[in-house]
Amino acid sequence: MLKTIINFSKQLLFGVRIKGEKLTKPSFKTTLPDNQPPQFDWFKEFRVSSLYRVTL
Repeated sequence: MLKTIINFSKQLLFGVRIKGEKLTKPSFKTTLPDNQPPQFDWFKEFRVSSLYRVTL
Protein backbone atom coordinates (compact mmCIF):
# COMPACT_ATOMS: atom_id res chain seq x y z
CA MET A 1 0.00 0.00 0.00
CA LEU A 2 2.73 2.46 1.00
CA LYS A 3 4.83 1.49 -2.03
CA THR A 4 1.84 2.19 -4.32
CA ILE A 5 1.40 5.65 -2.81
CA ILE A 6 5.11 6.41 -3.20
CA ASN A 7 5.13 5.23 -6.82
CA PHE A 8 2.01 7.27 -7.60
CA SER A 9 3.57 10.36 -5.98
CA LYS A 10 6.79 9.95 -7.98
CA GLN A 11 4.85 9.51 -11.21
CA LEU A 12 2.71 12.55 -10.43
CA LEU A 13 5.75 14.73 -9.66
CA PHE A 14 8.24 13.52 -12.27
CA GLY A 15 6.08 11.89 -14.96
CA VAL A 16 6.45 8.53 -16.63
CA ARG A 17 10.02 7.29 -16.96
CA ILE A 18 11.13 6.69 -20.54
CA LYS A 19 14.24 5.14 -22.02
CA GLY A 20 16.59 7.77 -23.41
CA GLU A 21 18.81 7.58 -26.45
CA LYS A 22 22.42 6.39 -26.23
CA LEU A 23 25.05 9.11 -26.57
CA THR A 24 28.00 8.59 -28.85
CA LYS A 25 31.56 9.43 -27.87
CA PRO A 26 32.63 12.89 -29.11
CA SER A 27 34.89 12.92 -32.16
CA PHE A 28 37.14 15.65 -30.70
CA LYS A 29 39.17 16.30 -27.56
CA THR A 30 38.99 19.41 -25.43
CA THR A 31 42.30 21.23 -25.18
CA LEU A 32 43.51 24.28 -23.28
CA PRO A 33 44.32 27.35 -25.40
CA ASP A 34 47.97 28.37 -25.79
CA ASN A 35 47.22 31.95 -24.74
CA GLN A 36 45.38 31.06 -21.53
CA PRO A 37 45.46 34.00 -19.06
CA PRO A 38 46.48 33.52 -15.43
CA GLN A 39 43.60 32.33 -13.28
CA PHE A 40 43.26 35.41 -11.08
CA ASP A 41 43.42 37.78 -14.06
CA TRP A 42 40.53 35.85 -15.57
CA PHE A 43 38.59 36.15 -12.29
CA LYS A 44 39.08 39.91 -12.29
CA GLU A 45 38.16 40.33 -15.95
CA PHE A 46 34.90 38.39 -15.69
CA ARG A 47 34.13 39.51 -12.13
CA VAL A 48 33.81 36.01 -10.68
CA SER A 49 35.14 34.68 -7.41
CA SER A 50 37.55 31.85 -6.82
CA LEU A 51 35.65 31.14 -3.57
CA TYR A 52 32.50 29.80 -5.26
CA ARG A 53 31.01 27.04 -3.07
CA VAL A 54 33.85 27.26 -0.55
CA THR A 55 32.88 27.29 3.09
CA LEU A 56 35.19 29.34 5.27
